[in-house]
Amino acid sequence: MDRAGLSDGVLERANGVTTIWQLGEVARHCAVRTGHLDIGWTAAASAALDDYGQFSEHVLSTQTLATRLSAFCRAANDEYSEASFNVERRRNALLFKRGPIAGDEISARQTELYVVYMMLSTIRSVLGRAWQPMQIWLQTFHRKETEALFDVGKTDLRFEHSETVIAIHDDDLVRSLETAEQANAEDDFNSLSVNTAGALTKLIDSYLGDRHVSLTFIARICDVQPRALQRLLARENTTFGELLAQRRTTAAVEHLKSPDMSIADVSYCLGYAHQAHFCRAFRRQTGLTPSEYRRALQKS
Repeated sequence: MDRAGLSDGVLERANGVTTIWQLGEVARHCAVRTGHLDIGWTAAASAALDDYGQFSEHVLSTQTLATRLSAFCRAANDEYSEASFNVERRRNALLFKRGPIAGDEISARQTELYVVYMMLSTIRSVLGRAWQPMQIWLQTFHRKETEALFDVGKTDLRFEHSETVIAIHDDDLVRSLETAEQANAEDDFNSLSVNTAGALTKLIDSYLGDRHVSLTFIARICDVQPRALQRLLARENTTFGELLAQRRTTAAVEHLKSPDMSIADVSYCLGYAHQAHFCRAFRRQTGLTPSEYRRALQKS
């Protein structure tokens, strides 16, 4: 505590600033003193995902799993300069990754376990608390106590990896789209009359096939200035582009379930100028290309 520069009264200063380095020193000190080398996990478990202020707002304002992971990476990379988060595609899976963690092995271990808990919480905020990853690769050293934190019967758990990696199978990505679709329907029903995003959702649905749909186009229909509409949506932590992408993705998921519609047909029905634009947009929202989604759907 002395080395970290923290006094016994630090908890009494609600607005006091504590650096990441100080927190790392405290975590290392507590882990060594108690012999509980997985204390970082316990610390993360004491807070809910929505307890992190603006970070939580950025992450939870998105709906699909792929966009929520992207929001996590952007927010974490912005708030913690030494962090390096990203999402990558791999055959049959999406990889949610955290780059190398600096510091001695005890401090780095606590940071990693804290981060892994937050990463898992983000995924489970869409897929449910019982969800288990197909793989978790950790940078930290092996301990049986760490294995007890995961369901090793379902998860391939590896240690001393160069990066922290959580693998999400394509089947889970497909299921996450169904969960997001249900959330969209509930949101439309419950909040259409009380928020701008809910009201615009229904309006956007009417123009999904129009290539000219835009913020200016919708603002003219609503008889408001585009800037005014942007400000209203900003208060609800979203943008017109995000709403349009979400609604197009929801519609695309339904169309892709029909074997009679080609990907080119789906693209045309949703107002995309080119099929390639549709494929890129769908992958940003879902983590899968339309073809990958169809293949995963056929297997499930």
